[in-house]
Amino acid sequence: MRTVQDSYDTHIAFSEGGVQALEQFVLAKYYMNSQVYRHRIRRITDAMIIRALYLGATKDKIQYIRDLFIFDESDEYLELYSRSDDLQLTSLARKPCHAESWFARVFNMLSTRNLLKEVFAIRVDDLPANVRGVLAGKVAQVLVSRIEQEVADILECQAEMVVFHDYTIGSTFGERGSSEANLQIVAESDGEVFADRSVIFGSIQSAVQERWISVYGIPNYDDMTPGGRQAGSDARDRIRDVIEASLVKGAKKD
Repeated sequence: MRTVQDSYDTHIAFSEGGVQALEQFVLAKYYMNSQVYRHRIRRITDAMIIRALYLGATKDKIQYIRDLFIFDESDEYLELYSRSDDLQLTSLARKPCHAESWFARVFNMLSTRNLLKEVFAIRVDDLPANVRGVLAGKVAQVLVSRIEQEVADILECQAEMVVFHDYTIGSTFGERGSSEANLQIVAESDGEVFADRSVIFGSIQSAVQERWISVYGIPNYDDMTPGGRQAGSDARDRIRDVIEASLVKGAKKD
């Protein structure tokens, strides 16, 4: 590692012999993202925490959660946010006055490891072209809610217990604007950036562009039995039909 000077500033750079060390660093970040941060259980638990807070604020209208998660540009809000932690939220979920709330119900499922199941998952690239076109941007919340309700009907559970999750494997480290991509590599002849110098970086850059859609819920079948596996397969086909039809229909309305 070294520093290089241009007309405006001093920058961190690496010698040509440091490319392999940087590649190992990028690979480590890729594996952490794909195997840990985007692991199925991690995705489900994160989604359940978000759903618990969302339901606590919108359905249960718990004032503490509304005060904490509905942004307010005030000193009082910043003070509340800065002194709030996980312990306060979990303690709130255990209060008898919130026992019947959606917030407490989902948090208690987490604490007993009674997690939602991934009932459907697909790469966006595996969807038809017209559906991929709709997914070029963020899916509107009203459309997400409609899909979750229709999936809940298929699974015979409550819509509050169904989560539509649109995500990308690998975060943003492989993109051109990331911290590693533009690091300078100083060679004897001339300099170039790491993204152009590394063969491995280009491969990972393609991999992290994989966008996925998953649906979590409470299935009305048991995947451990032959009949349950068939029911699960049928449910996944129906869920895919719902997602594709809803996205295309929603795009036409827009």
